Amino acid sequence: MVSDSDRNRLEALAARIDKAQEASDPARKKSAFSPSGSNRGLIRAVHIGSDFVASVMVPMFVGGIVDRQLGTEPLLMLVFLFAGFALGLYRLVIALDGVKTKKQKRDEDRKE
Repeated sequence: MVSDSDRNRLEALAARIDKAQEASDPARKKSAFSPSGSNRGLIRAVHIGSDFVASVMVPMFVGGIVDRQLGTEPLLMLVFLFAGFALGLYRLVIALDGVKTKKQKRDEDRKE
């Protein structure tokens, strides 16, 4: 069991270690998983990929449920699947265009 005084000493030590690491490497971020950290591209890619998968899978499952209710299997599931795929591609293009636009702005700022 850790006493309060030991806990306070550990917290002070951790703060000193963080301060020393920041001083030795100013580019180091507080959190490796923050959007402003070095993993920004990975986080964006996972977001875009999961958005595409959700855009395809959710309508497909909804179509399957509606099919069971109406007894038209697999007609509506396929229709909703293709509609979800089209929606996913649309959202993918919009997201990638946003990434391209941000990169162009960043490149223009560097040239100035």
